This record gives sequence, C-alpha cells and structure tokens, in this order.
Amino acid sequence: MKSLRSINRNLIIVLAVAAAVVIVFFIILQPGSTHFAPNSVPITIGELADMIDDPVTREAIVSITVQRDSQVNIVMTNGRRYQTAKDPISSLPSQLRSMGITDSDLDAIRGRIQVADAEPDLLVNLIIIGVPAVLVVAMLFQAVRKNMRFDPNSQSNPINQMKKTPVTEQMGFRAITFDHVGGYEPAKQALRELTSLLREPAKRQAMSIRIPSGILLTGAPGSGKTQLAQAAAGDVGLNLLCCNGSDFIDMFVGVGANRIREIFGKARKAAPAILILDQIDALGFKRLIKPNNGEDERLQTLAALLTELDNVTANQGILVIAITNRPDALDEALTRSGRLERVIHLNAPDSAERESILRVLTARHSLSADVRLSALAEMGEGMVGAQLEQWVNEAGLRAIHNNSQTIGEQDFLSALSTLKTAQPASASQS
Repeated sequence: MKSLRSINRNLIIVLAVAAAVVIVFFIILQPGSTHFAPNSVPITIGELADMIDDPVTREAIVSITVQRDSQVNIVMTNGRRYQTAKDPISSLPSQLRSMGITDSDLDAIRGRIQVADAEPDLLVNLIIIGVPAVLVVAMLFQAVRKNMRFDPNSQSNPINQMKKTPVTEQMGFRAITFDHVGGYEPAKQALRELTSLLREPAKRQAMSIRIPSGILLTGAPGSGKTQLAQAAAGDVGLNLLCCNGSDFIDMFVGVGANRIREIFGKARKAAPAILILDQIDALGFKRLIKPNNGEDERLQTLAALLTELDNVTANQGILVIAITNRPDALDEALTRSGRLERVIHLNAPDSAERESILRVLTARHSLSADVRLSALAEMGEGMVGAQLEQWVNEAGLRAIHNNSQTIGEQDFLSALSTLKTAQPASASQS
C-alpha cells in the first residue's frame, strides 16, 4: 500500500508540473509579454512615434503590423525590422495621437498599419493544446501504475511468470505400475525396495536407517527410463511430480534457482512423493574451470539443486529420481554420496525382456494366430522399448493398409524391414 500511495503522489506532482509548464508557455506568448521575434531590433513606442514624426523615416516605413493586441512589428525599406509593444487596451493610432503625432501624419501612415488576425486567448490555447498534453501524461502514468498494481500471488504478475515452474503434478500416473512396463526386472526390484520404504517409513525408522535421497536412472535413449520412474510411483501409490532439466534454464539470472526451490517445496507438500528430474544433463553437466560468458544462470541453478538435494532428509518423504542418457557428462558434485547416490542403469533388454515388452505393447492389439512373440523378440535383437513400440505400431499400419482386422507375422516382417532400411538413412542425415 505504501508503494501505491507513493505512485499516486508522484502522479499528482508530475501532472501539476506538466500543467504549470503548459500555462507558463502560453503566458509567455500572451499579449504584453517581452517576447520578440528573431532578427528584430527592439525599440520603445516613443521611438516609433519619433520615426513617424520624421518625414524621412516615415516614408521609409514599409509596414506596421499589430499582433496579439500589443506587439508591433515595423519593416523598413532597407530591410531592417523593428519591434515594440503598445498599450493592449487602446489602438495604435490612439496611443500615437496621445504622444503628439498629428492626424495628418497618421493619415500619411494609416494605409501601412495592419492588424493581424486575433489569436486564441490563453483559455482557448490551454483547452486546445494544454489539456491533451496533460491527458497524455496522465495516461502514461496510469499505464505504469496499472503494471505495478498487481497481486503478488497472481499468475498475471510478470515476476510470477518468470518464477513459475513448468512442473506437472501427474497424479494420473498412479494408474501406471510396473505391470505396465515389460522387462527390466532388476531395475524394478531396486526401485520397489526404495519406494516401499518411502511409503512405509516405520520399517526404516525402527532401525534408524535413511533411504537414498536421490537415484540416477541411466540408459540408452528410448529404453523406458521415464516410464519406469513413473511406474515406481504408481506401484505403491505415491504422488508424482515431473519436470525437465531444461525447464530450469532461463535468460534471467536467479530465475532457475528460484524454480528449483519451488519444485522441491511442492514435493515436500505432496510427500510422500517422487520427484522426477528428466534430462538432468541439460542442467547438471560438468562445470568448467573457467566458465563461459552467460554461464552464471546455469551455475546458480545447479548450485540451488545441489543445496536442495543436501536438504532432502529421510523424514521429508521425498525420493528424487534424475534421468539422463549421458551420465558421463554430469558434474561429479551431483552423483556424490548424499545426493544422487544410487545409480540404476538400464541395459539393452535381452530376448526374454524384449518378449515381455512386446507382450505389454501388443496387449491392446489383435494378433493373428501365426504371431509368436518369442520369435519376434529374437528378430528384434538390439532394440529398446521405444523401438519395439515403433515396430508394433508400424506393423499395425501394415495391417490397416492390407485391410486386415488382425496384425499378422508378415506385417511384423515387413515393418521390421522398413525400420532397418530407414535406420542407416536417418543416421547419415544426423
């Protein structure tokens, strides 16, 4: 409220100053002012009377122009210009007559006396120019005042827009469990042990044992790391918060660090919960001895992440799962004990795991009787989960193209041939 009162007071002061400047400006131009046109020699009204009284100088006068009721401009035959001021109440001939100029002399010069068109008075000038000027200043300050008068907790606040963390509280992922993820039994078992202790803290509290504050989940691209982490929360009914490492990188220094603190604050409120930091390498890659220009924001954000990981305690009920394809690129401070201290690596699935993954992927599809998942698993050697999903989808497209209601073995073979043909082309383009 103090800031708003200060803004109102400043607005009134500026408007008053603007109005005063406009008024002074027009007063200067009003009749009786001492304002003189450029290239004119100022003279008194008495000197003008002497010029008219002298026949020689009188004949040398080209014109006498009365402006603004008081300003008198004189132009001579030699090009010289004079300017004087008369009494604004009486006319120029009357004032000259009172100064001793005869009617005959005035008749001789009367044809050269001109009266310029009357100019708007001060009030009209203020209305035409002054009022719009004041209104423009008022509108500008009203716009500034509107931008500064916001609710600190409102999402329309531009500061909150920068602070806003693109985090998704994905409660719906409780429907995904380990049963929806094929293969990777060792990784499932390791995650299940930790999440069960998080869900039932009495077991570890009885022995004064803490669970790891963070897990680093690594593996090849498409191996199903993110889905496995989501299933870990759904398997035991934990709240889940997901975000990406790149979400914390911002052009403004300090914004990323604030987002880190915000996301960990949300995780504490949602406890027991799992916080997934996907693509952690976008934020936590190794720091250079001599940082490059523009690294201040990322380094500050990384420092905030390290601090929050240190502050995660067993009683808070939070398990951080960081996911990356490049564990070698991470800063060593992230993976030391007490932070992302447990590393779970997903190896390429073997034949049995590929069969399990295919069984999950094809559960909602109609397969022909000639399809044997064990044989498909052998043919898909070297494939990870994302590639197997693409294979199943491509086979389904083949079946639709052939107007078939089921996916047959020939559809899988044709799809596999297409995928293997496309892989060298995509590799060469990259």
